[in-house]
Amino acid sequence: MTDVLHGLLGGWHAEPVPLIAAAAAVLIYDTGSRRLAAAGAEHPSRTQKACLASGVAIILVALLSPLDELALQLQWVHMVQHVLLLVVAAPLIVLARPWNTGMAALPPRLRRILEIPEAALRTHARRVAAATAAVVLFVGVLWIWHIPALYDLTLRDSAVHNVEHTAFLAVGLVFWTAALPRRGGGPALGMIGRAVVVLGGTIGSWMLAVYIGYAPSVLYSYSGQGSLTASADQQIAAGVMWIPASVPFLVVLVALGASWFEDDARSAAAELGTRSEARA
Repeated sequence: MTDVLHGLLGGWHAEPVPLIAAAAAVLIYDTGSRRLAAAGAEHPSRTQKACLASGVAIILVALLSPLDELALQLQWVHMVQHVLLLVVAAPLIVLARPWNTGMAALPPRLRRILEIPEAALRTHARRVAAATAAVVLFVGVLWIWHIPALYDLTLRDSAVHNVEHTAFLAVGLVFWTAALPRRGGGPALGMIGRAVVVLGGTIGSWMLAVYIGYAPSVLYSYSGQGSLTASADQQIAAGVMWIPASVPFLVVLVALGASWFEDDARSAAAELGTRSEARA
């Protein structure tokens, strides 16, 4: 049956776990959004809903499309999978404001239990500690899964490969929750704090790209394909992590910089208005 579906879908896999998880996530989000709207509370906008749909679609492309099979043959394709999960799908989902929306769909007792971690982050010191942990977790998980012995294990064992992808998506969600602003939810870091978080993730991924790209020998069990040697494949994979994977980080940093100047301009205008009123 699996072979038939594989042939019909042209290389796409009908894996039940990702499909069921995606459907459940969308259903919970939609239910929560409807309940918030019915209660007259702030609910996700069309843009936020589009972000969630795009994030879920990218996850399914990364895990169920021909990319998943090619990732076992070419390292640069495997790196594309990682990039899609860590820095494309994860921030899109976080921008959709999934936590508060999803909470509204849950029973009150379960909601109170899940609100405990957020309630523990009410002080600035705890928020800083949580953001620091998010950066360490993001960079640490990224590096650990690129240890040659563990990386090669993902190529031989599909269960380990699935755990790797789950870990990447999970730490991506944690990292971007700390890095991106939050509206109508729990407390978030200030602008400078978020910039530091983003820079931490950027530097950590760049360092791994340098390690892979400038390694004196082939690190992983790839043999290359056709005229593409294993060494060239490894260097392209490093390039994928270095350049395309950096784009989301740079976009957020530019947005933070623009917000900084806008806030500064508003403060200057307000101060000028106060002085004018005082003179009058």
